[in-house]
Amino acid sequence: SLLVQTSLANIANVFYMFKVAQVEMTMGFKASSDTNFYIGTGSQTIGNSGQGVYLANGGTTWIGNSDFRVKKNLVPIENALDKIANCRAMTGHYKREDDDVKRRPFLIAQDWVTALPEAVDEDTVDDDGVENLGLSYEGTVPLLVAAIKELREQNIALTSRITTLEG
Repeated sequence: SLLVQTSLANIANVFYMFKVAQVEMTMGFKASSDTNFYIGTGSQTIGNSGQGVYLANGGTTWIGNSDFRVKKNLVPIENALDKIANCRAMTGHYKREDDDVKRRPFLIAQDWVTALPEAVDEDTVDDDGVENLGLSYEGTVPLLVAAIKELREQNIALTSRITTLEG
């Protein structure tokens, strides 16, 4: 543990810069006092740009920068229920998997192209040169939260109406 802490302290101010196929990536620590490990793209200032992800000290999942103060041009998501009406929630297997392995939950990227195109990556090509749509499952969460909020408002209105009618 002491060796790991010493190693982290020694590299805390070291940043790695990779440039492959015109994509820059930075990763490292912001400062010797910061124990979060950051990964971002296109910025030499790791963790401060409001872009990219980081792994909190002791964390088990990546965290996306989400502070209101680092965002601009924000627009509320409206008509969320209508947008997700045709988005399929499925279980199944990837084609390369055997049928007897545990089924996985899936959303279908094609359904999200019209519902929330910001969550769809249309620039992915697999090893065989076949184009694939990718979907940021994390990117679907804001639309799903907006839909839940719309359902809440409907529920409040219907409850009020029932109370009035039964009154």
